[in-house]
Amino acid sequence: MKNFLTLLLLLIGLPFTGSAQKADFVKGADVGFLQGQERRGVVFHDRNGRERECLELLKTDYQMSAIRMRVWVNPRGGDCDKNELLAMAKRVKALGMDLMVSFHYSDTWADPKQQGIPAAWKGHSFKQMKRDVREHTIDVLTLLKQNGITPRWVQVGNETANGMLWPMGHIEKNPKQYAGFIGTAYDAVKEIFPQSIVIIHLDRGHKQSLYDYNLDIVKKYGGKWDMIGMSLYPYWARKDHPELNADSIITDCMRNIRYCSKKYGCDVMIVETGFEVDEQHPELMEEGRRQLTRIVSEAQTETDGHCRGVFYWEPQCLPGGYRLGAFNSKAAPTAIMEGFVEKQTKTIDNGGSGQFKAIAVKETGAEDFVVYRPKELNLAHATIGPLPLLMWANGGCMDTSGDYARLVIDWLDWQLKGKTVPAETFLGGEAKGYQSWTIQAKHFVDFKNVKPLWMRFGAHRAGRQRPGGADRRL
Repeated sequence: MKNFLTLLLLLIGLPFTGSAQKADFVKGADVGFLQGQERRGVVFHDRNGRERECLELLKTDYQMSAIRMRVWVNPRGGDCDKNELLAMAKRVKALGMDLMVSFHYSDTWADPKQQGIPAAWKGHSFKQMKRDVREHTIDVLTLLKQNGITPRWVQVGNETANGMLWPMGHIEKNPKQYAGFIGTAYDAVKEIFPQSIVIIHLDRGHKQSLYDYNLDIVKKYGGKWDMIGMSLYPYWARKDHPELNADSIITDCMRNIRYCSKKYGCDVMIVETGFEVDEQHPELMEEGRRQLTRIVSEAQTETDGHCRGVFYWEPQCLPGGYRLGAFNSKAAPTAIMEGFVEKQTKTIDNGGSGQFKAIAVKETGAEDFVVYRPKELNLAHATIGPLPLLMWANGGCMDTSGDYARLVIDWLDWQLKGKTVPAETFLGGEAKGYQSWTIQAKHFVDFKNVKPLWMRFGAHRAGRQRPGGADRRL
């Protein structure tokens, strides 16, 4: 093909929101089930069907830089004990990733519905149980330290909305003792790793009243933390309250992050989230991808810089057990995981005479193109309907200094003459080789908001920023 091709789906005048991403924003996963899966022979694959080691896949393909691991006191069978934690921590370190340790202070699951005292601690006084908390914390962290591993974050208690170590540390029955356990755990962490960030973790990140109630009690009775961890599960929130919708839950969580960071003077992290996998209903995974994309984006742009990251809880889980994993029955990522993939972007127009900010972006499914589009597709679509894109083949114009509106006007005036070319015509003749792009375009983030029949095309010569304007950067 002698000439480079462009696709043009054109729109002028879109609004925009958002701010620059934070360079140290973290994306990660809790993979506490992974070692058990591997022992059972599960072999993971990427979206192209190639066998991959799970942690390397998460890091390389989904931009994850951190792993979260839970630890139980004396679990049956050794699952999630300190030795499993150490084995995974070594793998995490070898990949150059950061580690979060999540202490449950139980022999099994700890969450808002259960916070069982470890069997070996039952019958102990409050004073003795604080000693148990301290010794367990120090024992686990010392094991890591002896092996050259320093966790970046240590979470003391898991989803402790109703306290921990029940009934002794139940928040309603014994609020002072709950705060005492948090404070003891905090001091134990700092004794071994003074630089590690200590997290207090609650569920229902959208519910501000919960955070006011719980954290005020911890603070009142001398408990301490460095960062607030939130769980954000629109799926579970709607199970309890069907009248809610996912987008309002996410909006409320972002508002709560801003509120808590200001009230308590600390950063916040979404340490758990997840979305439903149902291979019989792929639209559910697409919706999960949309929600996760929004969370990852707004955690960076809508929290005044105080949300430090987003972790997915057990994404590598396969269907048939836990519903909110993010892999399919072939142990490969579903569309949900694309929510973590942030595109290479460059702002090319800050609005000009229009209402929008436009970006140049590399999109999944069209890696040989640079796409010029409105930055906020959801907002633009909600405002005025289906949108257009400007696409340059072979990566052209990623470094152009020309503004979006000017490029569009020049193309219309010089080459396209305002003529709309139907999609079926575009896919014939010289453009036939780009049919694969049209098929793959469904993988674009929010491509459903673009009208595929709004297609125009024209020739673009190498060495030209636009017709009549040489630019050797292309």
